[in-house]
Amino acid sequence: MKGSLFNALLVAAPALLNAQTPLALRATPVHDDLLAEILNDAEMQDLNKLGSAKRKDVALRLYSIGHSGTCVEETEWVCSYRYVLAVSEFGETRTRAVYDLGEVGQLGAIQWLPRTTPDHAALELEVRNYPDHAMKQNPKLKLQTRRVRLDVSLDTVTITPIR
Repeated sequence: MKGSLFNALLVAAPALLNAQTPLALRATPVHDDLLAEILNDAEMQDLNKLGSAKRKDVALRLYSIGHSGTCVEETEWVCSYRYVLAVSEFGETRTRAVYDLGEVGQLGAIQWLPRTTPDHAALELEVRNYPDHAMKQNPKLKLQTRRVRLDVSLDTVTITPIR
């Protein structure tokens, strides 16, 4: 037993001393349908590139996944999007979080608001019951909108309707 441990250490020592990573790949399935949908089908919007807020304490990325429906007659059309918000700190050892915001027609008119506390972000955005492109293709659709405020941190996202 001691001999096999010693031999294993001798074989591994060069990699450990040189801080090299192993070259062996592995193919381990990840059984998470939402993650698979995001990685394969989502579009990403870097929210930190929006607006003129001078100092943003958290990195925000909004992923939208289009879902087809029948909002435009006689065709399959993207009628809604499922939104997922990724939040992370800046720096080398970042803390990260992901929030499923649900499925709505479309999010738009996103604006950064002045921050109230460190390591938080505040956004104002518009929630629509149909995407713009569906409204243009089918004038019979009735557009409904709501403005909301998102208060975002690594620990929580609070969504508050704006009157």
